[in-house]
Amino acid sequence: PGISHKYEVEWSGPYLALDMLYDINQNNAVNAFVEFGLPSYTATGDQPYRFDWQHPTSVEDKSGLGGAFHLGLGANWSTAITDSIALSIGLTYDYYTVSDADAKTYLSEEYYMGIYNERLNNIYGGDEQAMLQKDGVAQNIMAIKEECPGWVCTTNGEIESFYKSMGIRVGVNAKF
Repeated sequence: PGISHKYEVEWSGPYLALDMLYDINQNNAVNAFVEFGLPSYTATGDQPYRFDWQHPTSVEDKSGLGGAFHLGLGANWSTAITDSIALSIGLTYDYYTVSDADAKTYLSEEYYMGIYNERLNNIYGGDEQAMLQKDGVAQNIMAIKEECPGWVCTTNGEIESFYKSMGIRVGVNAKF
């Protein structure tokens, strides 16, 4: 029940935008915008159904300034209802992409070492040397522990991601 996972993304950095406004007549106007950006990208996620990952932070992805690209487009038409209130209807489109972002996965030490210790005590009677020579599961756990210091697996230049959205905007504009 509720949220199955959480993934928060932040795009921040330089953007260049151009806004245009055209007054059709005293009651109607059209405005549009286009924007380009080369932001940095940071994402943090929690995957609660992954028992082998830590919580509340399971993954982190990052790219530096200019590691992502953003294109935003929009257009609105507005018509006056009164001298100070107007109805606005429009369309927006956003596209973000990131390439070669770095990734970290936070593994659950309790999960992996729980399996390791259970096998050590219940199958091998505490003889760790014998277990590590014969047991593929234990060998894999030790390989993961070695490849991921502090139970954090780091990969550089791995993440390719995009986000796009299109929306219809309906609103009321008021002048004060």
